[in-house]
Amino acid sequence: MGVRPGDPIFLAPDYRVDELLSLYTISSPFRGYTTETKRNYTTDHCLFFNFLWLRGKIWTQAVESDVNDFQY
Repeated sequence: MGVRPGDPIFLAPDYRVDELLSLYTISSPFRGYTTETKRNYTTDHCLFFNFLWLRGKIWTQAVESDVNDFQY
């Protein structure tokens, strides 16, 4: 499978490739999205991850209240 040209790559706050998120980007559902949808999803995820980072968290530490606060 692997990463293809044009596939998004998520980096952890320390600039290493986030291997767990990479599994998402090479999953069958994500691969089936259009290029624009992939870009939109990636942008939305990054906004949420940055929001969490400002709270001193990484995405694996997010709880429901973080999602609710982000959406608000």
